[in-house]
Amino acid sequence: MSLGSDRVRRYLASGCVSGLGAILLLVPLYDIWDDRRNLSWELTWTLLENSALLVLAFGLVLAGAWLVRLNWETDYVVTVAKWYLLVGGAIAALFLWVVLI
Repeated sequence: MSLGSDRVRRYLASGCVSGLGAILLLVPLYDIWDDRRNLSWELTWTLLENSALLVLAFGLVLAGAWLVRLNWETDYVVTVAKWYLLVGGAIAALFLWVVLI
């Protein structure tokens, strides 16, 4: 199977979206762990604080799985994956901005 085949392109595009979501999921999970360990917060409050970030990151993981199963043209799947990556990159930039400022 060549690297340019439709199946490989579809899996790579979808995998990138899910991979970005998994990487972004590490940020709120680390914050939850840090809140519990260093600040002795209750789990309910730290989950509430990180709920939006958890939903966005987990949504990207699910979106990658959803993309691979669609009955769309491969070029369209790749285009949609590029848009997901752009939005995910913007979310990652916001994470960095919040953490650094």
